[in-house]
Amino acid sequence: MKKIGLNIPPSKKTCSDPLCPFCSNEKNKSLKIRGRLLNGKVVSLKGTNRSVIERNFLHYVKKYDRYEKRHSRINAHITPCLEINVGDSVLVGECRPIAKNISYIILNKVN
Repeated sequence: MKKIGLNIPPSKKTCSDPLCPFCSNEKNKSLKIRGRLLNGKVVSLKGTNRSVIERNFLHYVKKYDRYEKRHSRINAHITPCLEINVGDSVLVGECRPIAKNISYIILNKVN
């Protein structure tokens, strides 16, 4: 296990995923976490290593001097060393683009 520069404890399991920021040993292909860190809820698990995360937030409407509820969905990569299920709250970090729609990776499960 290696440290990724954030105060996030690595998982207890290890994996052989080259895109895992905690377990990968390849220097050139290791995934660096940069940019935004977001909290969200896992809505669906699609494919073997992909999930859809929904995050709710408030948007300020200047005209009415009020807030409105909004949500957005983010596609994120799941490493095999994390045990993520539908309905879990997770912390997601931005990384380089992995696929056409995937630029985030799940870092850990939030209680």
